[in-house]
Amino acid sequence: MNKRWHASWTRVGLALLIVFGALYALYGVTIELTPWYQARSMCRDNPFVKLVPVPLPDQGVAPLAGTRLEADGFSIQFPWSEAPQRRNGKTLDVIAFPTRGVGMILFGPSQTAYSAAYPQIRKSAGEILGEETAHSRYQLTAAELAASPDQVRWWKAPRENAKYFYLLAMKSMILQNWGCVYILNQGNVRGFQVGDPAKPPYRVDLRLFDSDDREYEILITPKSKAASSFSQAEVNAIVASLQPNP
Repeated sequence: MNKRWHASWTRVGLALLIVFGALYALYGVTIELTPWYQARSMCRDNPFVKLVPVPLPDQGVAPLAGTRLEADGFSIQFPWSEAPQRRNGKTLDVIAFPTRGVGMILFGPSQTAYSAAYPQIRKSAGEILGEETAHSRYQLTAAELAASPDQVRWWKAPRENAKYFYLLAMKSMILQNWGCVYILNQGNVRGFQVGDPAKPPYRVDLRLFDSDDREYEILITPKSKAASSFSQAEVNAIVASLQPNP
């Protein structure tokens, strides 16, 4: 009787050990698969994260016709002769060309979304991506936009998947219903153009960086949501005209 009782509890102990071992293994697998699963969910919620930067198809530059405007840390000139209406804010400048039907929002180096948060972003990004990528605003933005959901795979090492999931999460905040991403390298700046004036929603978000890694952001939108009121050549002219302040 005692031997049978001992044998039964031995089998129970082994069964519990197997169950807990399986649960522990399942928990470990779940933790490792979390970035992969979340990346898939992100793609369903925001399919634009699949986009990666491509060369700008239209390299034409429209002639400049307007006066030079001083903004926070930089100046730009416009391809329209119409005098702009301007409203200055603490964190941005709003520019309007009513006759042309174009609106713009300007963010200088101290006004962009990265400006206040960058030290903390750099710290967290450095731990995940490495200092080589995180030390530069341009390099970090380039890495975010170049990230692809295909780089997160269930069979990859957890640290590798965590790296690309981090980049995709940051990328998803940049790409929201814009449709395309272009590489820019004109005049005194380089960077990226999100959106195309010839494609819905006919607006662009310019993320520009100078040789000192200072960031400038310019949003250009049409008055009407149904049609464009500016061309890519005019966008190129604005980018090429940007002069960082010393």
